[in-house]
Amino acid sequence: MSEQYIVFAIPVLDYPVQGYQPGDMRVKLQEEVNELIEEVESKDYDQRRTLSELFDVLQVTVGLIRQQARENLPPGESTAVLQNVIARANQDHLYKITEYGRQRGWETARR
Repeated sequence: MSEQYIVFAIPVLDYPVQGYQPGDMRVKLQEEVNELIEEVESKDYDQRRTLSELFDVLQVTVGLIRQQARENLPPGESTAVLQNVIARANQDHLYKITEYGRQRGWETARR
C-alpha cells in the first residue's frame, strides 16, 4: 500500500507584521482563525478561499512559533526550533490519523 501525502510550503518570515506589535501575534492568529471559520460557514463555500484562509492560519502560526523562539535564541537556532516543532506536530498528526484510519477502516487515497 502506497501512502499519499499533500505537502504545503509556508515561507519562514520574521514578524511582527506591519501594524502588529510582537505581543499581538496571538491576536493576529485569532483573527486568521476567525476568517477561516467564517469561510467554512459561508453559504457560498469556496474551496480555494477556504484553503487560502487555512494557509493564512498556518503562516501566522509559523511566524508566532519562530517569534517566540527568537525571544531567547539567535535567528538560525530559532528556525531550527520552528522546524523541530513542526516535525513533531506532523509526526503526531500522522500517528493520530493512521490510528483513526485503522480503527475506522479508512483507506488511503490511490492515484
